[in-house]
Amino acid sequence: MLQCSKCDSFLFHPRVLLQEDSDEKILQRLRSPAAVTEEDTAYVDQTLHDAESDLANYDAETTRLEKAVFVLKLQRQRLQDHVVKHRSLLSPIRRLPLEVLDLIFFTVCSGSGNVLNIQSERCMKSCPIVLSDVSTIWRRVVLESPLLWTKLSLRLELSPPALPQRRMTHFQCALSFFLQGSLQLPLSISCLTR
Repeated sequence: MLQCSKCDSFLFHPRVLLQEDSDEKILQRLRSPAAVTEEDTAYVDQTLHDAESDLANYDAETTRLEKAVFVLKLQRQRLQDHVVKHRSLLSPIRRLPLEVLDLIFFTVCSGSGNVLNIQSERCMKSCPIVLSDVSTIWRRVVLESPLLWTKLSLRLELSPPALPQRRMTHFQCALSFFLQGSLQLPLSISCLTR
């Protein structure tokens, strides 16, 4: 019988109690050449009725417990996310002055090449764009640092196949970020063709 983990009361009382030798007894009856009596028929009918009711109760209890487990896992995940966010508040990079963060970003972006490839699904993955997606503070630093946006390499094909509109839109959007982000600074563009 199933018991509640909190109060030890029984969740439901099965009507059919299986003994260790229950399977052996039924197998002996099935192998027996003796005819089934009316009393046996009534007992089997009642056992089947009770067993089907018990199966329905087990199914209902299983469903209830699965829902409870789902809710517990969901609450645990929410708490885990909450812990991660709170730990992020204490991360050392949050204590860096914005000027130092700006220098770090400039060093990283200078070495990355900022390649926009019109043929790639990842054209929005250039260094300043990726950095600006990390947090609000990083976005502000990236958007207020026009030097991060001044070098750009375009990878183009001389006779490109027809591109999906979505990819073309992403490419235009990424190019627009560089044009706007560099502000009044000169923009150095190199074109790589295949």
